[in-house]
Amino acid sequence: MFPLYGGRPLKTERIQSLRRQEHQEKTKRFTVGIAAPQRKSVETEHTPPCVQCPRNIFVPLRQRGAAWASPILMRLCVVLALIFALMPSMVAAQQDDAVCRAAFQSSVQSAASACASLDEGQVCLASGVAQSTAFPDEAISFVQPGDVAAASAIQAVTLSASNGDDEAGIIITRIRADLPAGQTAQLIFFGDIVLENLATPPLTIPGRVVAGANIRDLPSAQAALLGSTAAGSIVNIDGHLPDNSWYRIVLEDDVRGWIFGEIIDIQGDLTLVETVELFDGFPAPPTQGSPLRAFRFGSVGDDGLCSPTSKGGLLVQIPQGIGEATLQVNGTQVQLTSTIFLQAEAGGMLTMNVIEGLGRLSANDVTRVVPTGARTQIPLDANLMASGQPSPPEPYNADDVAVLPLALLDRPLTPPPPVHADVLNSTLGVPPAGMWNAVYNLATLTCPDGFTSPVDSSENNGLHTLTVEAGGDELVITDTRGDMRHFTRDDETGYRSMFSRVIAGEAVPHEIRLRLSAPGIIEGEQMLSLEDGCVITLPFQMTFAGE
Repeated sequence: MFPLYGGRPLKTERIQSLRRQEHQEKTKRFTVGIAAPQRKSVETEHTPPCVQCPRNIFVPLRQRGAAWASPILMRLCVVLALIFALMPSMVAAQQDDAVCRAAFQSSVQSAASACASLDEGQVCLASGVAQSTAFPDEAISFVQPGDVAAASAIQAVTLSASNGDDEAGIIITRIRADLPAGQTAQLIFFGDIVLENLATPPLTIPGRVVAGANIRDLPSAQAALLGSTAAGSIVNIDGHLPDNSWYRIVLEDDVRGWIFGEIIDIQGDLTLVETVELFDGFPAPPTQGSPLRAFRFGSVGDDGLCSPTSKGGLLVQIPQGIGEATLQVNGTQVQLTSTIFLQAEAGGMLTMNVIEGLGRLSANDVTRVVPTGARTQIPLDANLMASGQPSPPEPYNADDVAVLPLALLDRPLTPPPPVHADVLNSTLGVPPAGMWNAVYNLATLTCPDGFTSPVDSSENNGLHTLTVEAGGDELVITDTRGDMRHFTRDDETGYRSMFSRVIAGEAVPHEIRLRLSAPGIIEGEQMLSLEDGCVITLPFQMTFAGE
């Protein structure tokens, strides 16, 4: 059973006082209204006890025979009375919200200084208090702001506001999450939440390669080649597919690769290592030796942080243009290319809001691709584990991303407005017209024969303008330099543009292909034909940024 520890709601004494005062005023008004004696005069028999409507409004109308007017005006009077009665509550609620937001922003500022320097694989208590449990044979001190512990040592944490002050609970960590060496995913947990680390200490068994073998990025003969190993080599196995058709091995710098099962002679107990499930053809990330790559979390606060944000949650961000990070969250597989916000509640929903880039949520044989400004949800059981399938993407709720510790991100940003429904419901294969953000960020390109060429693609990054013509059969894209490129439909979901560009005094053939891979997401390839038959492919991605 997942330890759903109690957590103190994030309320200052000021907030509690305001809410008690508001409740007393509402109760008083309600009680007076019920107890007020009914009046027998014709003019005021419908008048609500909380307000005295002017007599001269009703008597002249009744004298004119407008018998219907009195009930209507009386209803109007009731509405006005309620508005005036609720005004103190509205003012108190605004004060409440202002105090809460100020306290939260103060927590963010103190958190920034408490965890200013954080290495890969570390967890920092940035604000609030934490009750933590370490894995067996591990010792941690993780109770006060500024405390740092190894992510691999923490088994569970209950995070809440500091007792007697205004500081919200905030935890910051950095993990590898399948990213290139030197790159990390930044995770920011905040609010009254519980967190359980499902990743276990690393464990491998030896395997002997019986024939020369290729090492692949994924368990597929068509996957990218990471390298090779000679017959007789010993590899360290830390996972396998359920049918043992592929084994996952640990390479240098915590990189993992896959080797075909038939050419591996297992030298240890295979039951000691992880059985890797596939999500939509992709393997789940390792739960061993990768701190906090797999976890479950959820909100336990009574009424959350600040209105309109209902609960705390988790912000995740990775550097742009370096690929995807993969996490296992509450029994689902989460992938992101930039920035997402996750919320979870036991017996409720796990919600993935995509603030920037692209997100994927996979569970129970269903994968949802979610563009910027949209969300997907999946039901959770009482133990915070996925109990259904993710919903189709829909525009996210702006209130859900209104109060977030965005200033703590490596790359602070402002949440965009919810994606327009037209983007999610656009014609098959036809991207919506508007502004699109393109991301290349590649430094070198390599020919199949090993020839490498430096490339500066940064000038192509940024907002591009896309227009749709000929009923969706043609596209026109104007890039950041003002250059226009015309595309024609190549098939049901793709477009192509062919042209030449002068490079170093020579006309170099170019080809650009576009494909709407998901609502609000264009996957692109720019192909350059060089001498000696070398064709270099420059991949990029475009995300819808608004009309």
